[in-house]
Amino acid sequence: MSNLLDKMIEALLKDSGGVESDVVQALRIKCAELGEDAAEEEVRTAALAVLMDCLPQDECEGDEENADDVTENDEETEEVTVPSRDMDIMIRTRRMVQEFIKDEGWSYSTRLLRKNIVILEFMCVVSANRLRVRIDIEAVPNVCRIAAYLPISADLTYAAPLSRFLAKENYHKRFGCFKYDERDGEICYEYSVLTDFGLCREDFSKYLSAVIGSASSAYQKIRSEAVGKYTKTRSDEIKSACKMLLEELDGSCSE
Repeated sequence: MSNLLDKMIEALLKDSGGVESDVVQALRIKCAELGEDAAEEEVRTAALAVLMDCLPQDECEGDEENADDVTENDEETEEVTVPSRDMDIMIRTRRMVQEFIKDEGWSYSTRLLRKNIVILEFMCVVSANRLRVRIDIEAVPNVCRIAAYLPISADLTYAAPLSRFLAKENYHKRFGCFKYDERDGEICYEYSVLTDFGLCREDFSKYLSAVIGSASSAYQKIRSEAVGKYTKTRSDEIKSACKMLLEELDGSCSE
């Protein structure tokens, strides 16, 4: 099964134009240690260990407390088996994204949350608004999720009208959508793209620009909705909707 590592090495060398990175060198050493008779699971575990060792220690942190940000079923995700092809896609996508972020001059952090999920985060300023951008690169399924978080902490008091407003905003979006987390008041614009056949730098740049642009375009309106700063027209609209709902509830309640 060491040929699994050989395939990873070959793919990384192709991606880097033949340059032997620290990852490639570490994989070669591990391949020699395991030999040809190593079990499949042993090889995959070794490959994961190499990848974690090659990430800077100050950028590789587990985040079990926020595990629900990534999946709704932790037990199922922890036991997922990552085929070599999917692992290779995740590695190449991560490297491309990291190089893109570096070229843009942004400081970023990297977390290997689980063996099939890598998270990169950085800050950027758009129209005087400071956005937090999170990139989730996942294997099984092969997907890249791009999310731009608005500098807003929504008041739970206004959750209902805010959610209705975001639903209207999403109606006209050609891709992606605004998402609102009632637990912490965070609002982001998110778009996911399948990476079964890889993700090139040019396409990633377009997706990232579209997500950041969509997030910032409605910032002022969303901010007003999130903290209850309504115009009189909007206030009357909310009161009317609440009145109809209350009347409906009163009429549907049984003794």
